[in-house]
Order: sequence, then structure tokens, then C-alpha cells
Amino acid sequence: MCVFCSVATQSPIQGVVESEESRFHVTMSRTAIPVKEKVAAHRERLKAAGRIYVNTDLPADLVARLDQIKEAKGVSSRAPIIEEALRFYIENAPRT
Repeated sequence: MCVFCSVATQSPIQGVVESEESRFHVTMSRTAIPVKEKVAAHRERLKAAGRIYVNTDLPADLVARLDQIKEAKGVSSRAPIIEEALRFYIENAPRT
């Protein structure tokens, strides 16, 4: 039974319960891996592939422009756009 429901019946869809209060509620798996562990594992896979996770804050107007470029290129995240811009900057910046 879902923790939000008083009366529940098993739906034909695995992991979903039907109730009188709400048509569908998704139940949590007892074997689900916590999000923190999933993120850590994902970052380890990236690191093993020679990639490093970088987190930063940017001005809203710059993020809006990034999102426009992302949509125009049809990519699913900002990461490849930022990577391309950084490579371009580094390759074309005057050497000191």
C-alpha cells in the first residue's frame, strides 16, 4: 500500500498502486539505491573516463543564451556547449 493512500489495489503497472484518493501513486522500491550513491557512482564513471565534474554559477542572461544555443543545436544539456566554448577560448587565447 502507498503511504499516501488509505485504500489501495495493485495496478497492472508494476510499482504503481491505485487508490480511492488518487488514481495512481508510485511505490518506492525497498532495494532502490539512494540518489547520493547514484550520483557518486556516476561521477566515478566520469572520472574513470577522464572527465571531471565542475560546478559554477553564471549570470542569468548568459544561461538564457546557453539555453538558446542548446535548443538550436539540439543537445540535451548545456555541458557540450560550455565544453566547446572553453576549448575555443583556450585554443584562441593569447599565450602568456
